Amino acid sequence: MNLKRAMYGPNRPKGPTVGKDVQIMKFGVNRYEAELLPEPPGGYTTTFGDALQEALVKVLQPQENIPATGNIGQATFDVIWEYLDDYRRSQYRNFKVPPPKPPPVKVPDLGPIYRGTYAVSIMQHSLTHRTSGIPFFPAFDDGWVAGRDVIAPEDIQVYDQSGSAGGDAFYVVGVSGIKYWFGHRPERSS
Repeated sequence: MNLKRAMYGPNRPKGPTVGKDVQIMKFGVNRYEAELLPEPPGGYTTTFGDALQEALVKVLQPQENIPATGNIGQATFDVIWEYLDDYRRSQYRNFKVPPPKPPPVKVPDLGPIYRGTYAVSIMQHSLTHRTSGIPFFPAFDDGWVAGRDVIAPEDIQVYDQSGSAGGDAFYVVGVSGIKYWFGHRPERSS
């Protein structure tokens, strides 16, 4: 049987691996050597933890002349496979590797967005009203004073606007993927 994915312990950069395949491997490691990885009262969990890693590094891998990495690669899997019962083998054959998790969205530092007495992060502003006609674009109107410097909360690109005159609204998307609406766009000074 081919290993469907490598499995890693909690002390590894790619770990800990979580899934039904880990739970199945724990069962096999316990059968490899009695009490090497005793089954807890609630049963084996699906998380590759310290106990499994230690059992691999200190016992199974050295006894089988496999480099003691504490990971489950094809060589370690082949040994454990021999100790699985038919039920666990069937479970493994039916196991589907979950898709990789998308990387977390990095929220930019959102402030302060203007300089002045009330310069606070955009995250600390109170929303003052719902933007009419634009769902999910709540607004606040507390930074628009003539002569006040206003800066973008992050690198942005305009993707729509209501007009080209001063006071018209425009819409931007930041490099983080967050969409912003700016109303009452000031005139450019020459």
